[in-house]
Amino acid sequence: MAGKNKHYYRKKVAKEFGIKHKGEPFHISLLVQFCNGYKSQRGRPHLRTQTNGQQLGNILKGMKEFQCISPATWEYIGEEEE
Repeated sequence: MAGKNKHYYRKKVAKEFGIKHKGEPFHISLLVQFCNGYKSQRGRPHLRTQTNGQQLGNILKGMKEFQCISPATWEYIGEEEE
């Protein structure tokens, strides 16, 4: 069973992608390509960021920073200010 840090690196990479494309709607396939091609600090492919569209869609649904526009189109809205 996975602990509380399940999908930690995928969420981290998704947030990094969202910050780069803030305010722009994007297709989920662009984020999947970004995650699958993500390199670690040493320049090698990161082992924990590989994913597919279905899994990534479910991860984004649980993140408050992303808003679903249509089933495959998302937008990064950033942190909610209190």
